Amino acid sequence: MPRKLAKLTTLTAATIFLLASIASADDMGGESISVPPPAKPDTGYSDAPTASEDDGWHYCSYYVLPLTRHMHDSGLPLAGRIVLYPLAAAFDIAQLPFGALAGLAGE
Repeated sequence: MPRKLAKLTTLTAATIFLLASIASADDMGGESISVPPPAKPDTGYSDAPTASEDDGWHYCSYYVLPLTRHMHDSGLPLAGRIVLYPLAAAFDIAQLPFGALAGLAGE
């Protein structure tokens, strides 16, 4: 009986992996039958400034907590990032006043 169960489990796992590896039409660049998302209603009101309205100074937050914020872009594996996050956070908090002042330079 355990041998049949092991064979059935192996067959089920192989079927799941086979079905998961089959690409859909969207992945292959083909046409899909899916319905497009509904369009957002235009209320005529916009919170974000447009390029013509953008003529003033803006605070640049790029230098505030840079190591912690950009850790996911480092290319390190997850285990490495988990180890380095406390060190990066400690360094970022120590240099926070300097990063806040550097942000005053604007964009």
